[in-house]
Amino acid sequence: MVNPHENLKQKIMRQSALQEVQQTVATFKSLEESLDQLLAIELTQLDTQYLHLAELAADIDDAEFSHELYLLANNHLKARRQGLKTMILLCRNARISNSAVLIRLADRQSHLEKEIPDVKD
Repeated sequence: MVNPHENLKQKIMRQSALQEVQQTVATFKSLEESLDQLLAIELTQLDTQYLHLAELAADIDDAEFSHELYLLANNHLKARRQGLKTMILLCRNARISNSAVLIRLADRQSHLEKEIPDVKD
């Protein structure tokens, strides 16, 4: 025998879970957009810093010191850029995974609603 109260309770719990996953997807999307903006700002700042250090390195008479300063600036720029890109990729992958889960949950919810008749007052 089908318990209408249990069916209603399960339906509410599934809807709540769907909303939570939707909120998670939205959070990751917002974070991804923020990281994209941060990357653009950070790259501009790093490029400016790099140019300054490269100019400074070119003005220094000691060739070895100048070369080391240039390498330091170049490596710092590459490392920071790669770190930010990695964060964006991780966030994007999490959003894609969560979106896929959301689609599967919505499909399952729809299937269950067809299977179990709604409770009428």
